[in-house]
Amino acid sequence: MENNPLLFYKNDTNESFIRFDLIKDEHFEPAFEVALIIAKENLKKIIENPDTPTFQNTIEALEYVSEDLGRVNSIFENLKESNTNKILDDLAQKMAPLLADFANDVSFNEELFKRVKYVYDSNLDLEKEEKRLLEKTYESFVINGALLSKDDKELMRSYDKELALLKQKFSENLLGVTNAYELHIVNEEDLSGLPERVIEMAKKEAEDKNKEGWIFTLKYPSMGPFLKYADNAELRKQISLASSSKGMNEPFDNKEIVLQIARLRKKMANLLGHPSHAHFVLGNRMAKTPENVQKFFEDLYEFSRPLAEKDFEELRAYKEKLTGEKELHPWDVSYYSEKMKKEYFDFDEEVLRPYLEINSVINGLFKHAELLYDLNFTERFDVPVYDKEIRVFEVRSKENKYLGLLYLDLFPRESKRNGAWADMIKGQYKKDGVDIRPNIFIVSSLTKPTPTKPALLTSDEVLTIFHEFGHALHVLLSDCKYASLSAYNTLWDFVELPSQLMQSWLLKEESFNIFARHYQTNEPLPLGLLNASLKSDKFMIAWDMLAQLSMAVVDMAWHNENADRIENIEEFEKKIRTPYRLFSSFLEGTSISTSFSHIFSGGYSAGYYSYHWAEVLAADAFEYFKEEGLFSKEIAGKFRENILSKGNTEDPLELYRKFRGRDADPKALFRHKGLM
Repeated sequence: MENNPLLFYKNDTNESFIRFDLIKDEHFEPAFEVALIIAKENLKKIIENPDTPTFQNTIEALEYVSEDLGRVNSIFENLKESNTNKILDDLAQKMAPLLADFANDVSFNEELFKRVKYVYDSNLDLEKEEKRLLEKTYESFVINGALLSKDDKELMRSYDKELALLKQKFSENLLGVTNAYELHIVNEEDLSGLPERVIEMAKKEAEDKNKEGWIFTLKYPSMGPFLKYADNAELRKQISLASSSKGMNEPFDNKEIVLQIARLRKKMANLLGHPSHAHFVLGNRMAKTPENVQKFFEDLYEFSRPLAEKDFEELRAYKEKLTGEKELHPWDVSYYSEKMKKEYFDFDEEVLRPYLEINSVINGLFKHAELLYDLNFTERFDVPVYDKEIRVFEVRSKENKYLGLLYLDLFPRESKRNGAWADMIKGQYKKDGVDIRPNIFIVSSLTKPTPTKPALLTSDEVLTIFHEFGHALHVLLSDCKYASLSAYNTLWDFVELPSQLMQSWLLKEESFNIFARHYQTNEPLPLGLLNASLKSDKFMIAWDMLAQLSMAVVDMAWHNENADRIENIEEFEKKIRTPYRLFSSFLEGTSISTSFSHIFSGGYSAGYYSYHWAEVLAADAFEYFKEEGLFSKEIAGKFRENILSKGNTEDPLELYRKFRGRDADPKALFRHKGLM
């Protein structure tokens, strides 16, 4: 195994990177096997250590017990989500229960827990970060079942294995149905309303599949513009219903999987002494309880519902004025919103695209980081990648200190799941006097270049990349001793603060002036167009807020009710979503749950509310920047020192207070969105 590229990083340095050029699919299974053996041997050494338990020989030793396994799994998970194939999918099914088993080998070992508890009860004089690691290690054992009986531990093992397999199958089905769908158009008149760029992209999609005509898919850069511009309402309906019914039908049916996941989570929570999965999860969140989340929902609902109704009625009336039809459908919203914005604000988003060429946007990102945090980005061409479209940048401080590598994997492909995310393959930590610096990936599915044009983005796509860049900065500016506490390994309802804050700069003219230039003429974005864009960004914002809130409510309902009593997903969603719905009826055969990957295969179960929760913090934080200067080095320095560098080394509420000097003002969110 000394020649396996997944394992020969033993001489790791702070500037090392992943050797994707050497990694092959067949390397993963043996690497997993060896890494598991090493982890189990490390675990055995801690348990059988005859010396009195100390922080170093127990807590710190546990921090590094599965270092090899964590590295292999991080690389594997990145590729499985962004560049998968049948070999990786099959291996994921095989490894999921084995990894769950090992996690339980740690959590359920009575002798190990005795050592951890001995150290925890010893009232040691530790440094702040060491004390935090001790607290979090002990909490982790208790939360994950260290106090369960022997029989209950075995039952929990079986639940964990089953859950891991179900989550993997959910993801595979979602990718499968996304790749399988095609809206194949052969009549040119059906392209009416679509911009030339969109038509060209669809033509290329058809050519790549050796077909005539034009093909539109469920990937957002294809589906989004079609719903926004296509005049053919019947075709908009087709692709909208296909998107809304993902995971509802064979051969990619997720209905039973969703029910099984929710029921399993409830059983596991009950076994651990909690009434529901939500109670279990929120015990280790800023929100603390489902009741607090529910109160948060009620406050947002009370404010946003009347304004959303006004948005909806204005849009419905606008459609009626143009067509004579009184009813507004889901596949009408983007289409008539775009027409309404064009008429009311004299704004067409397609006119904005030439000023948002992807390289200019990337340079704009880096300029923001330079102005705020004195960071420098240099493209590297010697770092291997797993796809030719990926770009890599070395990040350094103004003192020329190496901070890490940023990978940009920005375009869709069939081997990549939909959506956007930041993925930390190599984390930041300090060991043996070396500050190991991270490798962080921004992965998304933005508009691709066409044969005649570069990648020209929408304002929403720019917002997406700014958002994920906020996560990347959280990683790159981390300054922690322990990997498990570093970067965005913090409480789930705090982790979105840096990303939500980073996208806030897009509300300001000064931000666009940095990067928005016409890709052909290099002319800056005209002020009139910019103002129209900023005004249009507030259009239907209460509607969007209510829609996002309804998804958080569905998440909490799945995990805070008797999931074992739910039989029909559609009926369940109707009951939960009715107060948040503005359309006259529900569409049969559709569901948000069966494609809700955030909560059923990702880490957001009973945590989707955290987007809104962190939005409050971000809105309040951005007001601080506006008060002191949009690119204030002083405020940016406070944010870096108290938030970005600290990870989970202190309580997030205390970190925010240190940064802001007080708690966040809840009304800042409504001011931020222009609703007050």
